[in-house]
Amino acid sequence: MRALSPILSAVILLMATLAAGAIMYQYFIDTIETVADKPILYAYNAEYLQDLGIVYVTLDNSGSQVVNITAVHIDCANGEALDIPISQVIDAGETKSLRVSINKTICPTPSVMVIEYDMGDKTYTTEPIKIS
Repeated sequence: MRALSPILSAVILLMATLAAGAIMYQYFIDTIETVADKPILYAYNAEYLQDLGIVYVTLDNSGSQVVNITAVHIDCANGEALDIPISQVIDAGETKSLRVSINKTICPTPSVMVIEYDMGDKTYTTEPIKIS
């Protein structure tokens, strides 16, 4: 029985290596596309102006999709909770300041807020944000 020539063996090994590399590349690209399709909205610097009854919060859309802010949920120090509907659009890569008016008689001291937003058909929320 004859052995394979060294050139043919090298070609077979090269083809197997290229096929494995193509499979790994496709897996990597699919993973990146899945992560990029999810919204990445950061909320920080929530400040309450007590005289005006307004909370300002900075929102940073670091994702690649437009995000629609739909509501703000606020927990107050007195145990009350407010659900405030808001309609705000933040484009991909954009940073905006969101202004939320608070009813001072119901909630004299807001403490924590969560922002609800939509992207496509799904609804997401931010992590709780401490209001200073």
